[in-house]
Amino acid sequence: MTYDRRQKDMSKRKAILVEAATMIILCSISYYAYGFLVSETLHTSGTVSSIVSNMEIYEDAACTMPLVSINWGNSAPGSNVMKHVWVKNVLGNLMTLSFTTSAWMPSHTIRYLHLAWTGDGQTLASGSPPLDTVLTLAIDANVVDSSPMISDFSFDITLTGKE
Repeated sequence: MTYDRRQKDMSKRKAILVEAATMIILCSISYYAYGFLVSETLHTSGTVSSIVSNMEIYEDAACTMPLVSINWGNSAPGSNVMKHVWVKNVLGNLMTLSFTTSAWMPSHTIRYLHLAWTGDGQTLASGSPPLDTVLTLAIDANVVDSSPMISDFSFDITLTGKE
């Protein structure tokens, strides 16, 4: 009787060892096949202002919703986020568009986030149709290595029309 009992105990132990070894092998295969996946999400926000009174900025093509702020949403490292901006020259002469950024919070964010605007350098005549432009926020993949870690940020965008 004790022999059968020992044999059953040994069979159970072998089964447990085989299951444990199988789990270790499957985890190792998964790690090497897929790598160690890490991702970070950034919550963002920003404001937009125009420094000339004869230029208006809108968030819709019909120019019914003035643009006063941009919520970039949750953005992953290594991604680009694009927002359409319609610019309208009201009352003024021909103007050349440009932009600047300021008030980056936290201040080291500027090393990891890069803003481009398709309107930069464009000219816009008085009374012409609104110009459809795109602001693109590029988030550096190395933002996850920033110290201190960036999770929320904000900055201001100033669009300028020079006559």
